[in-house]
Amino acid sequence: MKYTLRVLSAVAGLCFLGTICFLLWPKELKERLGDDVFKLTYQFLLLVVIGGALSVVYQEFQRHRDDEAKQREQDAARREAERVLQRQFLADLLEVYQAAMKVRRLLQAKAREHIPATTVMLVHANPYEEQMLALLDVHLDFQSLESRAETISLSRPITAKLAANPRSIDKYFNEIVSEYADHFSAFTGQPPTRQLNELGHVADFIAKYNPESTFAIAFRKPFRAAVATLQGVIIQRSGYT
Repeated sequence: MKYTLRVLSAVAGLCFLGTICFLLWPKELKERLGDDVFKLTYQFLLLVVIGGALSVVYQEFQRHRDDEAKQREQDAARREAERVLQRQFLADLLEVYQAAMKVRRLLQAKAREHIPATTVMLVHANPYEEQMLALLDVHLDFQSLESRAETISLSRPITAKLAANPRSIDKYFNEIVSEYADHFSAFTGQPPTRQLNELGHVADFIAKYNPESTFAIAFRKPFRAAVATLQGVIIQRSGYT
């Protein structure tokens, strides 16, 4: 198309120059060519110039339309690719959240023991270690989500907001896992136990839900914010809002 456009432009340009010659020296050319040939040639040049100009304009208009259509297709493909990444991110976020909640429930059910007639709550080493290893995987998954958040949208405010939520959760679980690494060797007895109040981070993690707790502020709230952000973006990009 570009080659055709150049040829048409060149022909129209030559004919335009010829038309100028007919306008500047009509008498001389009429004497040389004769009336009939002069008129026919002049009409031909005018038709070529006008037709060529219209053709060039049309070709340029069509090229512009084709470029716009191509750009729209590219934009649509990019938006769809973003939606796929966002849906997968949301699915993975929900899966990791459920894994974290599973660890919490198993710690509540298997790792802690209330000593009758006291306020003492013990943590048993074996189930505690087992669930801390599972929580370490959750911790790494949230780190991965934090990195992936930078790639699921072209909007910097959205990526920054999404990355901040897994980052907060990752920091929360890092404290729990670090506590395990630092204090597990201090478990004593047979079977090995330790008082729950000596493990403040895991105590917060498995305590009854309190909206003012670190669990609520550093884990539940950022998780819900990330889900709400993703759902809003996905719905908006799908054309429902």
